[in-house]
Amino acid sequence: MLNPGTTDENYLKDKSGTRVSKLAVFKDALETLSYIVVACGVPIFFWQQSDQVAAKRVENTLEYIRLYQADRVASSREQLVSSWFTYSEQVKFINVGGISSKMLDHFVTLMIDESVKENKDYNLRKALLVLNDFFNQLDICIKSKACDKKYAQTYFYAEAGQFENLYGGWFRKNREDLNLADFGSGLEAIAQSTAADATTSP
Repeated sequence: MLNPGTTDENYLKDKSGTRVSKLAVFKDALETLSYIVVACGVPIFFWQQSDQVAAKRVENTLEYIRLYQADRVASSREQLVSSWFTYSEQVKFINVGGISSKMLDHFVTLMIDESVKENKDYNLRKALLVLNDFFNQLDICIKSKACDKKYAQTYFYAEAGQFENLYGGWFRKNREDLNLADFGSGLEAIAQSTAADATTSP
């Protein structure tokens, strides 16, 4: 005789034929399901976290792009490029490979020194200091993985290479003469890394 509340309707039989409470089976199933939900939730959580980190890197890179277009950096870039229009004949000579890198570095140094003589407040040297500060910060952002390397390379590749080709020698000479380890290093690092990546890309 079964006690009230313990009728056969409240029990199941397992594989061995032992009666098992339906409530116990339900609890076991619920516990198993909770483990499955947690197990599935962990990778989803880390995927969401990873996605948020990636989005933040892109956001930080876009901020550097905005700064690159802002007045201080933009005017310095314009000055560094526009100054070459004064030496159009020399540029033609350089473009056909008629000058060595050593001669180019010497010519660039003369250009910079002449601009300082003409205007102590607005000259190529100050423009290069602004450029140095910008690319050093960008390089740190990329190396610390706070910025998205691919986005940064895509946007800054062309001009970083251009400025490195024209003014890299001046940076390296002053880096050595003044014992400034990071002087021009950001520009150089970005130009070299993007050039290498561009070479190895399919």
